[in-house]
Amino acid sequence: MAGRIYYAGVCPEREVIDGPPFSYSRVEVRSPAKGQFGLRAVREIFAGDRDVSVQADSDIVRITIGTVREDVLHVRIASLVLTPAQQYNYLLAVEAIEYSPEVRSAMQKLRLCTPPGTVSVAIAGSTVGLPHLPAQIRNVTVDQALDLVAQKFDVTVIYGFCASHNEYDIRIAR
Repeated sequence: MAGRIYYAGVCPEREVIDGPPFSYSRVEVRSPAKGQFGLRAVREIFAGDRDVSVQADSDIVRITIGTVREDVLHVRIASLVLTPAQQYNYLLAVEAIEYSPEVRSAMQKLRLCTPPGTVSVAIAGSTVGLPHLPAQIRNVTVDQALDLVAQKFDVTVIYGFCASHNEYDIRIAR
């Protein structure tokens, strides 16, 4: 099952540009009951923390930790044309979403930025049978586009927001 995690990040002053830009706030977790799997298990894991909500819809489990600023996720992208490399590689697809003209314009208006970082990725070519996105995605919000990435590649897309730096970051977990 694909997943999404939204979290309010703790933003340290940083000198190194490698690694996660934000850290999670402390979260209260517990082991699920024996034999629990899927959504029921995830809900049990976070049941003791009032700052965590767990929801599910259309094959995606959504975990929200804290109060997360989501305005960039509601930006509507009219049309996003993906190269074959972006269609077959989730990191490149996320980058294409973040660098769409609509998102860049909204970031300026909202005075948002993304933290510096480095990415190393092996590029998968277009191969029959590999999961991939369509060549064009039309009339979707950033959140919906990230849902497509999570579903198509069966990954967890992690969206963190750091209010003190007005930064957001999108990561992928397998």
